[in-house]
Amino acid sequence: MIAQEFQIKLILPHGAENVLIKIGGQEYDMSLVETSTSEGYLDFNGRPTFTIPSFTGSPKDKYFEVSYDFAANKTYEKQISLTAIVFGLLLFAIFIKRFKLAAFEDSKSE
Repeated sequence: MIAQEFQIKLILPHGAENVLIKIGGQEYDMSLVETSTSEGYLDFNGRPTFTIPSFTGSPKDKYFEVSYDFAANKTYEKQISLTAIVFGLLLFAIFIKRFKLAAFEDSKSE
């Protein structure tokens, strides 16, 4: 592949901290990396995204190594919150059905 400049975009999982990027065995200067968040399907806070704007040189024989800290409880955060939302909606429906509210009664015409 022949190119003069590349743009490398790394999207990490939600909750990734202390990110260290190595390219070709050497640590990359994190002050040159642009950070942002990427929104995906069912993302509440977004995922950290790191963009290396102008990577020059050939990617041949260069290995990218990304290391970061990740808390194990972040894995289940999305599942627990979705379960709580569905459970809350079901409780609300039960409340509406159980207590016959005046707004939902059928009007009888005599």
